[in-house]
Amino acid sequence: MAHLFIRWDESHLTGLAIIDEQHRGLVSVINSFFFHKNDPFIERILVPTALMAINLAKIHCLTEQQLMEQADYPQVEEHTQSHEVMYRELVNVERKARMKHDPDMLLDYLKKWWSGHAIDYDRLYVEHLKGFFGDTV
Repeated sequence: MAHLFIRWDESHLTGLAIIDEQHRGLVSVINSFFFHKNDPFIERILVPTALMAINLAKIHCLTEQQLMEQADYPQVEEHTQSHEVMYRELVNVERKARMKHDPDMLLDYLKKWWSGHAIDYDRLYVEHLKGFFGDTV
């Protein structure tokens, strides 16, 4: 049985230390949930994992927003709006997964979010922030 749903590798690095650290934390939460998803008492891991993912996502979004504002990133408003949509979706998916006792619903959403937002969408601002902050973030 594979114990990791997402394998962290160097290609996930953005070069922004705080963002990379938060991304590793999000991967850790997703993998922990995957490890426990077949537990007969899934509720005891679904709720805490979902809350950790929701709270880490919120912290991550606030971190990105603060960095973008400090660096005068031109698309900060668009990025912030995408965070709000993602956050609402995550809360709704967690609620539905809990109600339907369907951990795969949450797991699928988390993986989709990881690959879409953290890997692809976050790449849009990296060079701008690295140009502003250099190696200090």
